[in-house]
Amino acid sequence: MTMSGAQCDLFNVSFEPSKGFLTQYTEDQKFWIIQRAISDFAEHLVVLHGQNPAAHSQRAPLVGALHDASPSLDDTELLIAQQEVMQSWETPLMHHMARKIAGPGASVLEIGFGMGISAAEMLRLGATSYTVVEANPEVVDRARAWGANYPDVCVTVIEGRWQDQCALLVDPFDGIFFDTYPESEKDWYDNALRKSCYAENFFDTARRLLHPEGTFTYYTGETDHLGRRHQRKLFEHFSRFDTEICDGLNPPESCSYWWDTTMVVVGAQAPR
Repeated sequence: MTMSGAQCDLFNVSFEPSKGFLTQYTEDQKFWIIQRAISDFAEHLVVLHGQNPAAHSQRAPLVGALHDASPSLDDTELLIAQQEVMQSWETPLMHHMARKIAGPGASVLEIGFGMGISAAEMLRLGATSYTVVEANPEVVDRARAWGANYPDVCVTVIEGRWQDQCALLVDPFDGIFFDTYPESEKDWYDNALRKSCYAENFFDTARRLLHPEGTFTYYTGETDHLGRRHQRKLFEHFSRFDTEICDGLNPPESCSYWWDTTMVVVGAQAPR
């Protein structure tokens, strides 16, 4: 049986289920489920077709491991192994995300130091304990030099991959901030491209390390909503989350990883 779920001038979407697909549902229920999924998919394609993305560069393949390469940093970007790991246009986004998790007296964990934009904002908002896990040794040195400027804050810089170092952390944090970059081309393909978002692999770690009253935020890579798969993965680890739109982003043509003026900011709470 082929089900035609969406037609327009731009495309036609149809779906042909196998004989044993969704047999636990009645035919009416199966029809409703499939039509809804196809309609959601088609609407998303129509929205994407109507958008006007900013001019952007083609991403260069990542050769070797990111943490082994020497970084280049100026006022506009952090470049490692020809990858734009972070650029200054992200400042309003980083500040928006920081406001989700930081406040007076907060203890925060950040994965990936980057240019230190979010770290500085979290301390400005009153965080008194800041821990960062950073894999690149030269970025680690810069994070430690930066931390020395805040003698009244407990700054802890942990060198290594979050997959290794976070397993050693025990005490919960009031806020957790995840914005790191794929460490290899395989990591980019397997996790940035094929998962609901790059942070998905970190969700369980965030759930474990987040205080019951704390908030977890991360770089979503979503323009104006969270997809169903993205929401489902969040709900596997957190009982609730809120979303906001960060407007006014202005990525330059040199940016290969973002091309829109908005991004969804998430605050996930109540770890399950």
